[in-house]
Amino acid sequence: SDGMAANASAHALVLERVHQLMPPACEKPDSFLATLHAVLFSAICFKASLSKALGLGMVLFATVIKVPQVLKVARSKSAEGLSLTAMLVEQFGYIYNLATHYREAYPITTYGDFIAIMLQNMVLLVLAYKYRGQASKGVVVVVGFSVMLAWMCSDWCPIELLRYLTAFNALVSLASRVPQIYANFKAQSTGALSVVTTAGMALGSCARVFTTYMDIPSR
Repeated sequence: SDGMAANASAHALVLERVHQLMPPACEKPDSFLATLHAVLFSAICFKASLSKALGLGMVLFATVIKVPQVLKVARSKSAEGLSLTAMLVEQFGYIYNLATHYREAYPITTYGDFIAIMLQNMVLLVLAYKYRGQASKGVVVVVGFSVMLAWMCSDWCPIELLRYLTAFNALVSLASRVPQIYANFKAQSTGALSVVTTAGMALGSCARVFTTYMDIPSR
């Protein structure tokens, strides 16, 4: 009987942990089978669960998404083919979006990938400036972005400004891609640009559209 009681207790503990991971939109039945049924056959629960799973997956994937690019630049000791303008605009976009999500208290699954990609971009910027013979300028740029992030995450930065910036996300995203496309077209080469990182970022952006739609209330 002690063994049965222990098993029941363990079962209840695991089920409780599963329920904690489930989105608020889902019902929390008293059995694993009923819980699985609720996730798979309730449209609202299924979409919310899929969004949360994608969000968590994106956060994990984002921790390594730029690694192929970093390694390619470091090994070749060249940032040829990488547009500094595109990198700077992209980093600015990640910083104000990260700050906005943090200040609005959105779920970490909706912006955890911003943190990982932003940090990897910092490394890329340092390397890009270093291999262009402007190492000190790279340090200044990274410090400047860090100060900007701290300011935007604080109450000193008006939240209305951040909301205004996010309204132009599409334009900022476009502005961070066009210089890179033009640089590759002009050079007729992708240089040190990593295909793996570029493809991964494109797939991640598609998934982020869905998670943002599901997890962030529209204004």
